[in-house]
Amino acid sequence: MRRVLLGLPLTLALIAGISGAEAAVKPGAICTKAGQVAVSGGFKFTCVKSGKKLIWNKGSALPRPTSAPTSAPTSAPTSAPTSAPAPSPSPSPTATPAVFEWVDVCAADPEVPSEWKATQDFLLQNRQCATPFRYERLVVTKDFPLVDLTPRTDLLPINTCKIEQFNSYPILGFPNPYNAQAVRDFEARRHPGPNTKYQVVAIEAPDAVASSTPAKDYAKYFDFIKEWTKNNSDNGSSVEVRVPDRYFKISRNLSSYEGINLHGKPVAGGYQFFVDAIAAADPQVDFTGTDMVIIVVPPTTPESLLGSQPWGGPVRSNEGVLNRFFTSAPNNLSGTWHVNHSILTPTMWLHEMHHGSLDLGDHPDRMGLWGMMSGGARTDLLGWDKYLSGFFSDNQVRCVSPNITSTHYLTPSVAKGAVEKLVVIPLSKTKVIVVESMRRGGYNYKLAKNLQGALVYTVDLTQTEHGEGQYVQPPTRGLYSVNFGDAPLKNGEFVVVEGVRISVTNSGDFGDIVKVEKVTS
Repeated sequence: MRRVLLGLPLTLALIAGISGAEAAVKPGAICTKAGQVAVSGGFKFTCVKSGKKLIWNKGSALPRPTSAPTSAPTSAPTSAPTSAPAPSPSPSPTATPAVFEWVDVCAADPEVPSEWKATQDFLLQNRQCATPFRYERLVVTKDFPLVDLTPRTDLLPINTCKIEQFNSYPILGFPNPYNAQAVRDFEARRHPGPNTKYQVVAIEAPDAVASSTPAKDYAKYFDFIKEWTKNNSDNGSSVEVRVPDRYFKISRNLSSYEGINLHGKPVAGGYQFFVDAIAAADPQVDFTGTDMVIIVVPPTTPESLLGSQPWGGPVRSNEGVLNRFFTSAPNNLSGTWHVNHSILTPTMWLHEMHHGSLDLGDHPDRMGLWGMMSGGARTDLLGWDKYLSGFFSDNQVRCVSPNITSTHYLTPSVAKGAVEKLVVIPLSKTKVIVVESMRRGGYNYKLAKNLQGALVYTVDLTQTEHGEGQYVQPPTRGLYSVNFGDAPLKNGEFVVVEGVRISVTNSGDFGDIVKVEKVTS
């Protein structure tokens, strides 16, 4: 090891934010342990005994924050250290300290952008999670301790940690680098990603009449997708969302297509809707280079007529076959709650888009609130998922042997910049341990203090059932939350996974210093 003095300030631009959907805690629903506490939708619920059953009580409203943290944007670092962060000039502080602490990642955001306020209010009125609708940049300037870090020259070759995908679902591994066709197929499915080209196809029907343009009706979604992509792309992005200037008419009612009113894979009769939609748009739309098609209908359309269908292809256009689709339910906030409203948030759009292409699976039961593919899109993609999707590069990953003692600095995974963000420890050819530093910021700006730390989880490609494949590894102190919210390791805490001990030796706003060692007894 070489000793590195990390005493000079490191300036990082942090971003703030928010996948399968997870049901919120509801009064009267069955719980498992008396006295257990859960926080959901701005309410605190307690597990109580009612007769012979254990159920969640009516809950009590949590205090709502009175104002939100704000900060001035700063330039993100364009290059990153290998073993330790390089010194950088310390700018004048620009961030305004938070005057409150979040207690619930589903709570109302008082700084929600005006265009999203009605959506947030609608969700909260129906006791749903108010997922993040913005990102938050935070300047971190922190002194580091003197620490011995393992140099990159002592790490394993990166391909040792890129476990090979051998099944069709979920996609949590990489292709065999020596199989050219597997690599091409993987790259074709690597969406949403830094360079995804989206083509919007806006459809109106006799029972779904347009009165505006798709750009006006859905601009906030398209803008969010672009900003989310750019903020998560540490190595550059050329994302595009191509929006037509009008809706294209089809002659059939939406209600006449079998199954498109539900969320899921289209049945034979529903598949025709995708064929008809592309046929209506084809004379006016050039689909060249399209990676994913987004189908929308006028937002005044009844929510019950169109669900989220993230598996629509293949459909032939004049420019070739289109394989990846996402159909959005209408952004209709009138009337009563409908199950299709659960896909209203932009992070749920992104969650479902992944199912339609690089299907990372759903992990609410195994990962809790962590990751866009679990927990109802309350937090951003996991670092491993970002690595798979191309948002992180090989240089941002430290591939660590499970058999030797080593020490590593992890920048918070929400930091904007091509710095080291993941420790990956291979356990076998199909299983790895992943460690990333979780901090409040980015699209995770609702994280409370007790939710911050070094999150440890495993990825196991042999587990192919729905909901399986990724697993939180809680610290030895155990867990106190029902959604693994307090799973990240705090300073001095550790977890042992299959004979490998991962401990946090130093922790702060800068991230985490993580030690990896083999357990010998």
